[in-house]
Amino acid sequence: MNKHVLVCQTATWQISPYNTSAITGENATLACIVKLTNGENVQWMRVAGRQSMVSSLDSTLIISDKSDKSKYALTGTYNLTVTNVQTSDEGIYLCCVGATRKQASLQAVVLPTNLSTYWETSPTIGNSVNITCRATYGKPPPYLRIYKDNMDITHLAYYYTENIRSSGYGDAVASAALTLTSLDINKDIRCEVGYDGLYNVMNYTMNTNLSK
Repeated sequence: MNKHVLVCQTATWQISPYNTSAITGENATLACIVKLTNGENVQWMRVAGRQSMVSSLDSTLIISDKSDKSKYALTGTYNLTVTNVQTSDEGIYLCCVGATRKQASLQAVVLPTNLSTYWETSPTIGNSVNITCRATYGKPPPYLRIYKDNMDITHLAYYYTENIRSSGYGDAVASAALTLTSLDINKDIRCEVGYDGLYNVMNYTMNTNLSK
């Protein structure tokens, strides 16, 4: 088995890798913005199981597994683009400069089949009522954000998942109790679906439907 020896050099990390998601079949970009000072190579490594070198590439796009050439590309200043993301591409990726390694996870997602926002009971001025956002059958269940009149009120919501299948599909629910006032007449409530590094990929907007 070939061993890859990385020599430590000095470099400045301007943007370190962070957890990223991609809709299955689309491309994903794992950030790694590095300012090189001594001609170092930037090398990407993927961790899968107990193996830490499944595929790698450096600043000249040398890939250890030639069959992976169409899967990876370097974009910008050493960002790694993974094309046509599938479940098999999920895992931990390391951006390496010398002996320094910084990691991020890549997750392939399937968007929910349905997203809805609704009141648990009829909304009336002066009363507290729950506004609920539900995303059905997503893989994995997504994060949910709730906005009232473009103000983020997610911190008021209780978030949970349910109906989790062994396949990884499941439902996500966020519910927030709101005390409605006359200022809430004809306001929009918006729910957004997101994942790590992937924001507002689905949304649903409803009006408060309040009247004086």
